[in-house]
Amino acid sequence: MVGQGIIYTRQQKRGYHRALTCLQYWHSNGYQVLWVALTTSKGGNSNDLAYNHQRLRQRIEVKHGYKTIQHFQIRTSEGNGTIHTFWAWRNQPGMKQRLFYIKQAWLSDEWQRIHGAKIVWIKKVDNSRKSRANLTRYCMSQYCSNQSGYEHMSWSWGRIFGFPLVKCWRVIKYLRNLLNPDEDKIKLFEFWRGFLEGSRVNFNDDYNLSIDEVRQVYKTSRAILPDRFHKLDIDLSEFIKSSSIFKPITDFKYLID
Repeated sequence: MVGQGIIYTRQQKRGYHRALTCLQYWHSNGYQVLWVALTTSKGGNSNDLAYNHQRLRQRIEVKHGYKTIQHFQIRTSEGNGTIHTFWAWRNQPGMKQRLFYIKQAWLSDEWQRIHGAKIVWIKKVDNSRKSRANLTRYCMSQYCSNQSGYEHMSWSWGRIFGFPLVKCWRVIKYLRNLLNPDEDKIKLFEFWRGFLEGSRVNFNDDYNLSIDEVRQVYKTSRAILPDRFHKLDIDLSEFIKSSSIFKPITDFKYLID
């Protein structure tokens, strides 16, 4: 359950966690976020939605100078095919401060040129914890249910985090449960929020971790190891006991797909 009095499917719970994770990371790290809907016209080809969405982001980066836009998107079959997406961007150090803003009229014209559809929608996302939670619940109930024609969910994990989000979450959840077996889920989610905010978070009195460590080790491992690993039969508890310095997440084998 991710909302009082509402029962969500497993798919919606996963979607809620992934979307809220992206929003938490963006807003705690100085990003501005836009909520966008991109449609397909009658007779249009919805198979090109994801590709044309990529072309649109690239066009915005070139035309408006918003380099390296990050995104989270949900594709549905509503209408003739629609993408509901969050775009995130922030000013880089040394840059003149500017708003992340796209005029709807320009967006509509550009989407029509790229995808042949004129109907778009865009709105700024408020930077507050309550707003993030409410917006994410709304998106999951509207776009990730069977009635909505949900098809696919994805995000630019390489640009956002620099490591595979889902695998990192699973390992952290496993280790928290291993080291704190009696802990409730609220504490786990508080730990995860602190991790996303860039804090050094404690598994217990002896062991801690930061998102920068995970990012750096994954970056290093990609340079020196093959692209793919088979699942490894490693007992994490034995790994922890044998480690003089606790860095289970930095054993990059857990972060390679």
